[in-house]
Amino acid sequence: MFQKSKKNNVKLAFVLVVSLVLILSILCQHRTEAKKTPTLKVYFIDVGQGSSILVQSESKNTLIDTGDEKYYDKLDSFLSNNQINSIDQIVLTHNDPDHVGNVDRLIKTRKVGTVIQSKYGYKKNKSTKDVKELNSAISKYHIKTLRVKTGDKIDFGSNAKGTVLSPGKNYKKVNQTSIVIRLVYAKYSYLFTGDIYSSNESELIKKFNVRSTVLQIPHHGSYTSSSVAFLKKVNAKYAVISCGKNNPYNHPRPEAMKRIKKYISNKNLYRTDQDGTILFINDGKKLIVKKE
Repeated sequence: MFQKSKKNNVKLAFVLVVSLVLILSILCQHRTEAKKTPTLKVYFIDVGQGSSILVQSESKNTLIDTGDEKYYDKLDSFLSNNQINSIDQIVLTHNDPDHVGNVDRLIKTRKVGTVIQSKYGYKKNKSTKDVKELNSAISKYHIKTLRVKTGDKIDFGSNAKGTVLSPGKNYKKVNQTSIVIRLVYAKYSYLFTGDIYSSNESELIKKFNVRSTVLQIPHHGSYTSSSVAFLKKVNAKYAVISCGKNNPYNHPRPEAMKRIKKYISNKNLYRTDQDGTILFINDGKKLIVKKE
């Protein structure tokens, strides 16, 4: 009788130990999952000769520029394939057609939260067809608008924080009014540059920390940008050039490419005309690059 009771106690103790191990395992798993950093995806979308970037956190979709209206099908196909029917915010770096050409159609076909523009716009560029269509769509669909300047913050969701570095004043040319954003997430950073000139680059490196893991090469690789001093200061590991095949501007220009290749290795330099859409996946610990 005593021996049978002893065996039962041993069995009970074994069950209790196993149960405790399972409970501790589940708790550890939950704790690990809770500490896991949400993934941030940055797509440099192939929209022909133009620029469009999707920053996708687990809580927000942010589109930086929308490309030219003649390439709307490329942008629409990308968004549809990725099941993106809602865009929380659209940042328009400046009013050139190859950056704002599709905003009105996106507002009409998808749910758009906020349109973000520069506080220091280029007045002569306000009467263009694309800008008129943009303003008409904003008014018709009651879209919230926000004007930003140097020092302002843009929330990309999931603790991904963007700081507006430029513009902080009015300029004579539309490209100079481009919104420049430095986005930081975990240990990686991204510099989105619009169509800034080398004069803007000089201002940026004097005033701000521009060092970034990923650099959007300014102005599609135009000869007016990507100065040696700027590239050296940014010290990027990766760079992306948004441009279209056989474009009439010969972007990226040979002069710019010569400077860029001094600081960015061929294996880490991407072009949407050659590589298609480029995706950077950031899980907080590592950065993975994929060609879509």
